[in-house]
Amino acid sequence: VAEVVVQRSYDEGMRQQLDLGENEAVPESEGDFDGDGFSNGLEFFTGSNPEDNQDSLPVVSWVAEAEDGNRYLYLQVAQNVHALEGQEVIPQFSYNLADWVSFPEGHEVVDLEFSAGKLVRYLEPVDSTETIFIRLKLSDG
Repeated sequence: VAEVVVQRSYDEGMRQQLDLGENEAVPESEGDFDGDGFSNGLEFFTGSNPEDNQDSLPVVSWVAEAEDGNRYLYLQVAQNVHALEGQEVIPQFSYNLADWVSFPEGHEVVDLEFSAGKLVRYLEPVDSTETIFIRLKLSDG
């Protein structure tokens, strides 16, 4: 028997998660309700709890060598099956944590095959002495 998955917008999901009444304001998606450093929107998208700063964001990163001999950076992020379709992760990179650049052609984002989530691969080889920072933002979907 297949289970029906109800998808919700950010506002609908947060109303349910935070048990908000119809006239109560929903925390902004760019805000950080629990102060853990992850936006409310990203926590909703990944299924972590925006009220609990101990509920960590399920992101895994690694560097792996490809068949061409180069090393590539990978990120894997879980996705809340209730999050409304159309909302996408947008990889951004920085060399100094101050200046962030969205560079869509520099990343490949694919759906995971056997679980709800996304796999992001930075398409430029990563030098072992190079420092690069990657973060994931969300589209307005």
